[in-house]
Amino acid sequence: MNAALTDGPPDARTGFRPDPALPQRDLLLDGAWVRDLLSRRLGLDGPLDVRLVGDGPVRAKYRLGESLRVTYRLDTPRGTATVSARTFPAPRSDEAYAKAARRAVAVPGLDPVLHDRDHGTVWWTLPNDRRLRGAAQLLHPGPTPLLPLRGWCRSTIAEFAAERSLTVRAENGDGDAVGYVKLFAPGSVDVAGLVERYRRLSAALACPRPLLAGADVLVLQPLPGRTLAQLPQAEHASALGELGVLIARLHDQPLTAATAPFERLEARRVRHSAELVGLVRPDCAALAEELVVRLARRPLDRGVPVTLHGDCHPKNALVHGGAVSLIDLDQSGAGPAAADLGSLLARLEHGTIVGEYDAEHATSLGVAFLEGYRSVRPLPDTGVLRSSTAAALVAERAIRAVNRVDLTALAHLDALLTSALDLLET
Repeated sequence: MNAALTDGPPDARTGFRPDPALPQRDLLLDGAWVRDLLSRRLGLDGPLDVRLVGDGPVRAKYRLGESLRVTYRLDTPRGTATVSARTFPAPRSDEAYAKAARRAVAVPGLDPVLHDRDHGTVWWTLPNDRRLRGAAQLLHPGPTPLLPLRGWCRSTIAEFAAERSLTVRAENGDGDAVGYVKLFAPGSVDVAGLVERYRRLSAALACPRPLLAGADVLVLQPLPGRTLAQLPQAEHASALGELGVLIARLHDQPLTAATAPFERLEARRVRHSAELVGLVRPDCAALAEELVVRLARRPLDRGVPVTLHGDCHPKNALVHGGAVSLIDLDQSGAGPAAADLGSLLARLEHGTIVGEYDAEHATSLGVAFLEGYRSVRPLPDTGVLRSSTAAALVAERAIRAVNRVDLTALAHLDALLTSALDLLET
């Protein structure tokens, strides 16, 4: 943990304490400032009329006292563009820019790499990225795509995490999905291990099977369906019940020697998350400190390890014709069943707190999920479930609000921490 934050006035939008190592932090999170910068400097032939998609970054990754990465979506006269920036200490920004410029891929009308030396920041325009290689071939497959996926002629970005991964929906000439292609930063992911995981689990469960793989690239089968957010509210409870059944069946799948331990909700990680939240948000420091004290009194139950999803929330379930399938098993690991259950219940509580749905609806969804799970395998003890839900509210919801600079969640950060404390009272 970097404790070099100062006691100056917090930023009006995020509530963050000043970070002397990143004096440009609040500017890079200010959509109006970024729009002005990119309007003046991104166009190769002069100023552009740049408009942001949304009011701020579509994704951010903040490491206290170390770095900030932001990604913005833009509408420009040249079309829609995705740009990402990373901060560097002063001497390193020149080096990072020089390295990026040497291997830059041309982007029509736009600067592929931009150096804002005044603020120690380098900007990349996709398909350019500091670490990803081959993004241009994913985004523009042409006659010889990166992998020989039948019918693939165009791509739509499904998810982009700068310096980490790019996922595209590979489409044929009719616009139908022929696969989902995931590109990872070199050496950051064991692709062979992912292939084996998806192959093994897709043989037993409703989840995508691997179609192709290469160096740092994985292609998964496209599955039909809609996420919970795309369903009518009247169908939510039945979908959560089916998701509970599917998660229980996942937990019954045998572990392998290659299954890594899932550690995000272990007591030490939860305590660390609480301490970081209190450090960056002085208004929440007392709540975070109280959480650390209570967690020390009530260590989490480790339980018998099972095969976990690792990112269990409604967005990672697809509903089609009443049946549910699981997607995004990249974070799967070995750990107590309560970790997945607590994660899902914490996500529902988070949705209630930030106003996505009312408390009664969230409660009904949680009950449906647990009933579905219980129809296949026993539920953990109620006390263990409450502790795991509290842990997920801190180590997933609260810390992600800070690290990913989620303004909506940050506006309710005290409520998230209070909810975790309430769960730990009994």
